[in-house]
Amino acid sequence: MNSHDPRATNAPYWRTHRRNDLLTAVAADIPRVGLDATLAAYGDQITAVFDGFDGLALAAFQRWFTAFTARLDTELADETEARDVCRSLAERNPGLWTIVSAHLDRPEVARAWGRQRAMLLHQLGIDLNAVTDRPVASVPRQRQVPALVSRF
Repeated sequence: MNSHDPRATNAPYWRTHRRNDLLTAVAADIPRVGLDATLAAYGDQITAVFDGFDGLALAAFQRWFTAFTARLDTELADETEARDVCRSLAERNPGLWTIVSAHLDRPEVARAWGRQRAMLLHQLGIDLNAVTDRPVASVPRQRQVPALVSRF
């Protein structure tokens, strides 16, 4: 990009759109050709845009969870209605849920799931593990090792 290219000054804008477009394309292809074939076909792009499959999985979870909570908000759902919302989202965009459910064991996605699960449980009394068919085991937090400070 040169300095006269509008994308040069709006790099975050274009990066967001590249991520969105790629996630949408990957999610749309999964029901047609399957998860493994889709991830293989888009592998280089996923690495370039998301820094790997973990980044794609985390972005898919964030998009899925945003849609899930938006639907819960409009329906003021209880746990039974939340389960229906989950099923509806999976039917409307099966590729997105396939990415999320296939990568729930990845540490970043599992930690994000745990944070959102705790928030939903605290604020709405809805257990995310109970309303999906794919509960996640808790992932231990990474230990913070204090830095050694030299005093000389």
